[in-house]
Amino acid sequence: MEDYTNKIGILIQDIARHKITVDFMLKHVTIHNLGTHFTSFQERKRDTGIESLSHDTLISQLYNEELANKKSYNKAITLAIIKS
Repeated sequence: MEDYTNKIGILIQDIARHKITVDFMLKHVTIHNLGTHFTSFQERKRDTGIESLSHDTLISQLYNEELANKKSYNKAITLAIIKS
């Protein structure tokens, strides 16, 4: 049990030292739990950072990305139908 509690203590110290907030963790989880979906969105967020975004802005951008992907997919399907 002592090893476990020591590891938890070290983890808490690391979180405090790196100034990791709950807000940052939620944004991070939102981006990284997308899995293989929206990989370009994930890459852009890694490049531009998420620290300055509000949670609402991040969610809004994610919905906009989904809408753009659907439009692109529908356009590709329409073009495929026209060509055949």
